[in-house]
Amino acid sequence: MLHNAYMKRIFKRILVVILIYNLALFIATFVLTVQAEAKHPMQGKRVSAGKHFLHVIEAGTKKSPNDPTLVLLHGASTSAMDFSTQLQPRLAQRWRVLAFDRPGHGYSDRGSEELATDPAYQANMILDALQAMDVQNPIFIGHSWAGSVVMAALMAKHPQINVAAGVLISGATHPWDGDGAWHVELSAKPIIGDIFVWQYVSPIGRLSLQDAIDGVFSPEAVPDNYVDDTALNLSLRPATYKHNALDLTALSAHLHVQSKLYSRITQPLLSLASSEDHVVGPWNHHERIITQVKDAQGIVIQGAGHAPHHTQPEVVINAIETFVQSL
Repeated sequence: MLHNAYMKRIFKRILVVILIYNLALFIATFVLTVQAEAKHPMQGKRVSAGKHFLHVIEAGTKKSPNDPTLVLLHGASTSAMDFSTQLQPRLAQRWRVLAFDRPGHGYSDRGSEELATDPAYQANMILDALQAMDVQNPIFIGHSWAGSVVMAALMAKHPQINVAAGVLISGATHPWDGDGAWHVELSAKPIIGDIFVWQYVSPIGRLSLQDAIDGVFSPEAVPDNYVDDTALNLSLRPATYKHNALDLTALSAHLHVQSKLYSRITQPLLSLASSEDHVVGPWNHHERIITQVKDAQGIVIQGAGHAPHHTQPEVVINAIETFVQSL
């Protein structure tokens, strides 16, 4: 009897320790989320996109009525702030430039969770927001994951807006084999994924963030102050990280269907790839897309990793400027 009573006390103490441990992680996540939003408040405005709202940061103005509006779309694990240091301010010297938080990222609404992982759904939400802003014939520019949104937008049958052209920067356009990182796969799962993102992602993610960034930029160096300048900690908020995980784990399946339709695209397309990109391999995306789209041109940036708009901005900006002017 004494042994049983002793074991019950030990068991209760273990349960209390586990409860306190998990509660501490939950509180830490909440505090870090509040801190991230306080340090990186919304920079632009929220624009109506049908029943929902998307956050957009606007810079530059049209120099003439015929000038295009450039629409910047960020990749996975980032936000519209990814363009704040180089691409948007530089391009805004010549054109009106709108940088959007994709649905469920930054300060944008997610929309329909059931549909939001589909690039076509995200493209239509952005087109609805552009309609609300009275934008005509925009040029879409997408990095990484958002390359799929650029391609969907080029094929979209929006009642008010026709996308004039597209630019891919290390753009994801075709399906691939294999799973993603274990923490992404886990985060995308129901229930256990929700527990994981609400307890471990923010506190543990910050400790491993630099290694993850180094891997994305490899073999190039990460720019100084990259995490703060791009408000990257906003992507570690539980809901945002969950949305990002769902986007990543669902994309290949969507591209399996979407990529079969690219031959329908008639608008001009520029694909910028990096020779050392180990995240979105040029052989599977860039090399295939320039053969499928009739009016496509491709440039491979030698020695660059997955984020050439940060590491080789002059090359990227010059290529975009030349392409836009050619239109």
